[in-house]
Amino acid sequence: MMFPGPLRVFHEVVRAGSVRAASDLLGVSASSITRQIQQLEHQIGATLLDRSSTGVAPTHAGKLVAQFAQSVVLEYDTLRADVNERRGLKGHIRVAAVESTMGKVIDAIAALREKFFDVTFSLSMLPAGRVFEAVKTSEVDVGVTFCAAPDPDLTVLARYVEPVVLAVSPNHDWAFKESVALHELSRVALGIPETTFGVRSILDEEARKCGLKLMPSLVTNSFDALRAFARSGAVSVLPRMSFDSERRANILKTVVIDSTALNETTADVITLRERRPSRLLKLFYSELERMF
Repeated sequence: MMFPGPLRVFHEVVRAGSVRAASDLLGVSASSITRQIQQLEHQIGATLLDRSSTGVAPTHAGKLVAQFAQSVVLEYDTLRADVNERRGLKGHIRVAAVESTMGKVIDAIAALREKFFDVTFSLSMLPAGRVFEAVKTSEVDVGVTFCAAPDPDLTVLARYVEPVVLAVSPNHDWAFKESVALHELSRVALGIPETTFGVRSILDEEARKCGLKLMPSLVTNSFDALRAFARSGAVSVLPRMSFDSERRANILKTVVIDSTALNETTADVITLRERRPSRLLKLFYSELERMF
């Protein structure tokens, strides 16, 4: 049972952007949610939500209440997690991560479960921007994203260099090259991630600075597809971590792109600054740091 009452309800309505969506999340009728919001508005003495046909948005007073509600909800959830752990009840950790880091995240989950076999996880694979958003809105407890932008609401727990490189088969002409210039990518069958990926944003910006228009043969939202494309004899742009196992098995080789920006990209473990982590969550943070 989550922290009950109007504050939790208001927190979920603001986060979801509509009464109906909050109703689905909480498993509470829309009419009950509306009554609790009205109760809270009466207690505060101000209108907290602007309502429209597309949903709701907090008023100025509503933003202040939403900020307070989030802090109360986070504290309650942490308190409950710590109490449950002392009672011997299993904990639950919500994680969001970009695709390239999934292997490391799974390793961290497995390591924690070796010590606490009854801890459970929900793990969402999301584009970098959505990981960022999921952490900010408390949809998840911790996120692993790509090149996290500075944000006063977030804490970067750990940051690791995760360069964007080229994946090629051992038989490719470039397999023994140490590096290639960005403009050389126009000479090969090229696979790149779609525009929702942080990798693609940085690649496009570097190409723009060089006056280069990329003409990819494959654009996809799947790193699996990009790895397969590289194995077929093409060239794929990927974070290096996303094909670790293939590199170790000599199925794919790494070729560095001659670009400072692409060689200094990072994988970042982030959490909400005001979140006080439970003991179990702190231990998971440590496992993530160890795996990376």
